[in-house]
Amino acid sequence: MQTSHKFTHLLLFFIFLLGTLVSASAQNGFPAINVSDQQAGWMLVYPYYTSSSANAKEDSYITISNVSVSRTAAVHMFFMDGRSCAQADMFLCLTPNASQAFKASELDPDNTGYIIAIVVNNAGEPDTTGTILIGNAFVNVPNSGIQGNYGAESFGSAGASFNAATSQLTFNAPNRFVVEIQSPLTAPNQRVIMVGLSGDLNGTVTGAGQTSAGQIINGNETPSGSFSAWIPEGCQSSGLITSSTPRAPGGVSRIIPAGQIGTIKFNTTAAVGLLLVPTNSSNRSGIRNIHKLGTAPTTLTVSTFLPGC
Repeated sequence: MQTSHKFTHLLLFFIFLLGTLVSASAQNGFPAINVSDQQAGWMLVYPYYTSSSANAKEDSYITISNVSVSRTAAVHMFFMDGRSCAQADMFLCLTPNASQAFKASELDPDNTGYIIAIVVNNAGEPDTTGTILIGNAFVNVPNSGIQGNYGAESFGSAGASFNAATSQLTFNAPNRFVVEIQSPLTAPNQRVIMVGLSGDLNGTVTGAGQTSAGQIINGNETPSGSFSAWIPEGCQSSGLITSSTPRAPGGVSRIIPAGQIGTIKFNTTAAVGLLLVPTNSSNRSGIRNIHKLGTAPTTLTVSTFLPGC
């Protein structure tokens, strides 16, 4: 039976339409990000932990798991001081399917910072093919009204490598971000915390600071405004969301009035981060990871020691 010209033309039209939609999606979308709190990875980053001996309720409960069914995970853990950027490190050995949990008050008391956990080989060198770790953190800061949990950011192996001669890790780190926020009139003192992933873990770690003008956009698309110099450079930096910060024309509360939501977009060099929302009258509070829109290659110098696992 001969195919009709009408059917052929209709088929060609649908093929053209599908190609147009795919092309438009590629143009309007964002690249796939190989960093997520919903996957296993060779490196985990916990952007925030804290504890206080003056208040036993102020603490962070950290969990880490090896999801491999056959491989023991030797994990080099770096506890980064959020103020001085000094690191304290230890090794953790996890047999297949094993999990470990600890409180920040047990291992790094009276400190606020972030954790980097890296799978290493028998020589203590980072193994960027060992995508076997997952983790979570449960944080309670009663004096600030912060309580919640988040998944550790997990890095996939694509684009990652380690140079033993220079002790340098090379990997793709997030550098473009967007975060959904509530109006500061509805949820006061929301805070964005960013942690840097560039430099030297034994020296200076950077990458957390804002690098160019950012945007605040009302959920209804307008109004909007731009801002700069909101999140300073450092290993762990933060930006408070109030009616006057970030500094935007007319203030944040004009752009996002009470009861409304919106987004903040900004760039860094190499970082991951969290949004902390204190308890408020709307009963919408907690901790969540910040969405990533893009990545760029970065390097991080890491010391190597025999793990003893």
